[in-house]
Amino acid sequence: MQDFSAWIGRSTEAEDELTERRCQEFTATFEDLLFPVAPGHAPLGMHWCLSDSPMPTSKLSEDGLAAEDGFRPPIPLPMRMAAGSDLHFTGSLPRAGTVRRVTSIADIQTKQGRSGPLVFLTLEHAYLADGSPALREVQRVVYRGPAPKASADESETRSGRQIARPFAEERTVDRLAIRMFRYSALTSNAHRIHYDADYARDTEGYAGLVVHGPLQATLLLNLAASCGDAIPAAFTYRANAALIASAPFSIRAGSLSDGELTCWTEDSAGNICMEATARWR
Repeated sequence: MQDFSAWIGRSTEAEDELTERRCQEFTATFEDLLFPVAPGHAPLGMHWCLSDSPMPTSKLSEDGLAAEDGFRPPIPLPMRMAAGSDLHFTGSLPRAGTVRRVTSIADIQTKQGRSGPLVFLTLEHAYLADGSPALREVQRVVYRGPAPKASADESETRSGRQIARPFAEERTVDRLAIRMFRYSALTSNAHRIHYDADYARDTEGYAGLVVHGPLQATLLLNLAASCGDAIPAAFTYRANAALIASAPFSIRAGSLSDGELTCWTEDSAGNICMEATARWR
């Protein structure tokens, strides 16, 4: 694997428009799973719907993602997934207005996993609304090689954590194919693992369609805010395993203690697929 250290420190900027219509579409997708924010503010998680300039279809790879955007290094591994993020809220995004995102490459690390080499790309994003800081995010993306095909049971439990964990709050997320299709449209995400079951299974080795990482994180962020009755100051999530959209899944939260709350997504087999921590202090 080549050395990508020269890419660290590179930065880029992009602007996108939040509109009342986009916020309405976001709210219609998640419905009562969202935390009620103050009037004039964008729903929590809306920042994940902001994108760079639209990429022409001819510039996308076979998996539906951008082949090269000139900013991220040309990592020679075909599969990539959101591994996690650290969010720090310093303000709020407007329901309608221009949002500027400044992104820099903070770190690139190569590791050896069970199925081959892995590359972890860390990006730092600063979101500004009307010139004022609203949100800071440290995002981790993992690149890997093709995974071996697995049965449904193997694929769904391959990396998951089955832990009998007590919870104080639970909600069920259903109608997954519809929600995922709408979320892909909201985020301009053409990654085929979210809508092409044959591709997800036969090419990338999943048991079925994969629920978007940011979609799960949006649900957990809003669940945490509802449990704490306020937007947290910080929110961290980590993906443990692919969440397969074969059946409704649960979002659960423990009890709020000393300004901190743990929440997670759990599939129908009891696997914890994503874990998150919210803090209000």
